[in-house]
Amino acid sequence: MDNVYNINWRKFIIENLEVDLRRAKTVKWLEVLFKPIIRLHIEFLAFRTQALYKVNHNSQICYLQAVLNDSFDNVQRRIIIRNAKIKEPLWFYEPEENKPVVFYEPEDNKPVYFREEWELLGDGADFTVLVPIDLKPLTALEEVAFLIKMKAQLDYYKLFVKNYIILWV
Repeated sequence: MDNVYNINWRKFIIENLEVDLRRAKTVKWLEVLFKPIIRLHIEFLAFRTQALYKVNHNSQICYLQAVLNDSFDNVQRRIIIRNAKIKEPLWFYEPEENKPVVFYEPEDNKPVYFREEWELLGDGADFTVLVPIDLKPLTALEEVAFLIKMKAQLDYYKLFVKNYIILWV
C-alpha cells in the first residue's frame, strides 16, 4: 500500500510524454513546472506519516509512554508512566459493632487519623509521569516550554476524564 504514495516524478514525467517530445530540454522544463506539485507531495507524505503515528497511538499507558519517549527521550527512553495507587476505602463503625475501623466520638478525646498526610499528596491524579531530572531544562523559561509541550502531547492522547501529574525524578 505504501508504494502507491512513492512516486518517481522524473519517471512519471518521461512516461507521460509522447515519444517525440522526450528531449532533455522538455523534460527539464516539465520538472521545473512540477516543483510545486513535488513540494506538496512531500508535505502530504509528512502529514500522512504524522497522521498514521497519531492513529496508531492511543491513551493506553504503553502508548502514552512511547509517545513521550519518542518526543522527549528518544535515545534512552527513560520517561515512565505509573498508575495512581488506588487506596482501599475506609469503613467506619460505631465501637459497639466490633468492626475493624472504629470512629470515636469527640468526647473520647482520641484523635482519629484516616490517612497519613503523605498518602493525600497527588490525590486526584489518575497517573503520574516520571521524567528523569537529566531532561529538565536549565532555565525556568525553557522548563515551562518543555512542560507545555509535554502537556500538549499528554492532553492529545489521554482520555478527557483522566488527570495526571508530571514529576522530575
